[in-house]
Amino acid sequence: MYREQRIVLLIILSFFIYGLSSLVSLGDFVTPFFFSKLIFVVVSLAFLIMNLSLKKRGYLIFAFLAMTSLAFVDGFTVHILTKGGQHEALTVFFDSEILLYVSLLIFIGFYSSSIFLLHESIKKWWLTSLLSTFLAAGFICAYLGDMLFFEIAFGLYLIFYYVMLMGSNQPEKSVLSIMSALFLLQFCLELFKYLF
Repeated sequence: MYREQRIVLLIILSFFIYGLSSLVSLGDFVTPFFFSKLIFVVVSLAFLIMNLSLKKRGYLIFAFLAMTSLAFVDGFTVHILTKGGQHEALTVFFDSEILLYVSLLIFIGFYSSSIFLLHESIKKWWLTSLLSTFLAAGFICAYLGDMLFFEIAFGLYLIFYYVMLMGSNQPEKSVLSIMSALFLLQFCLELFKYLF
């Protein structure tokens, strides 16, 4: 197990233990899933810093930008960064439509390019088609306003990406293995919000 995967498993285990302790004390399994977007930013930055010497590190920079753009459109994260709207300039920045569109382009670009990176390594057209279908279906559902189906399709994208990469013989010290660890983290932390 490589260090990025150990970090991810440690975070997932921490969320699970937090949920168990809340189950014992409060009677409900509640995790701090509302911090997940901030955790994605911190973890993607840590993975980038830990792997600056890798080839194709541009994907890790892209991952950090994608996680940051995801955090910038998350209501809880924006509330924390603006201290509940007390910083007016930051509130205007986060409410701008330009930020929303740029964040969306970065998000779509990163996950689309991740498919091509995986295909470059594994060379399975059916997998590329399946991941592209999940991603497209998710974005269509989001555009139609059905966020539950978006999260299901996107979750399938993340878990299939991880499973297919773990089933291949990729070296532990590769951009693909690091991205798959990040995708596993995303899948699990997003899943936790449905467990209470």
